[in-house]
Amino acid sequence: MSAIADSVRRAITDGAHPPGSLLGARRIATQIGAPTVERVDLALQDLQREGLLNISPSKRVRVVGRAQRAERPEQIAEWLRYLIQSGVYPPYTVLPPLQPLARSLVSSTPDVTEALRLLAKQHILLIRRGHRALVLPDPPFPTVAPPDLDNLILALTRRATPDEQLTATDVLAACTQTHSWWASRTMPPPDKADVLIATLTAAVTRLVSRAAEHHCQDPEVRTVLRRAAVTALKERPSDRWEQIWRTACLGTLVRDLYQLEPLSTQPPEPDTCAAGTRLNTSAPERTVAV
Repeated sequence: MSAIADSVRRAITDGAHPPGSLLGARRIATQIGAPTVERVDLALQDLQREGLLNISPSKRVRVVGRAQRAERPEQIAEWLRYLIQSGVYPPYTVLPPLQPLARSLVSSTPDVTEALRLLAKQHILLIRRGHRALVLPDPPFPTVAPPDLDNLILALTRRATPDEQLTATDVLAACTQTHSWWASRTMPPPDKADVLIATLTAAVTRLVSRAAEHHCQDPEVRTVLRRAAVTALKERPSDRWEQIWRTACLGTLVRDLYQLEPLSTQPPEPDTCAAGTRLNTSAPERTVAV
């Protein structure tokens, strides 16, 4: 299997598989004489962990550019720095464990690990083996107290576009769509991205408001609510790829907010939402208040 990975890695390095190109396991197996397609699949998964490839939920394999791979830890570190500055993770806060943190950032654990190391070198985090990352008491930039949830909800209400027809199924389909775009590195038309961002912002507004009432004494939940609100309120980045990534992160937070809902109101997960699929807000389904 390592020989297969080495062969594909060389082809990427030599430019035979340029950034953005799609790879097929069967074609690779035929070209290099691999014994089985399954072995090629495993090798491609190894290369994804190295950051050389992206494998979408539909198993499409796309080559990632060198510059994009190099920038991922820096982008993640920059976003975590913003969350610390904005009071979501104030000084003395212990960050979530690596695996949940990587999931919430829609990123690989190696990229998140490298981002944490970058923040440690900048004297923002303390990292010790066997311990979760800790925000240092005196980071090299001004910080603020954790923002008041009532003020965040008010700001979200002003930002969100009310839509009484919005269903929980619509919202979860939007979450799936944003993840699909990011995983496959598909650049959606701006109007489609605008619709999904508006959908997720409206969902965050309602879900944060409801969760704040039912979980007001739980500090960990309040941190999740602040992070969701701050993420939804942050201005969009000028870089379109970073915008898609940030929206996918928001989609993950919306899913987490649904986990705070009573079991009787949690909607079923949508099966799939292929890139480019129009969200249907008028389908004759049971409407669940978002």
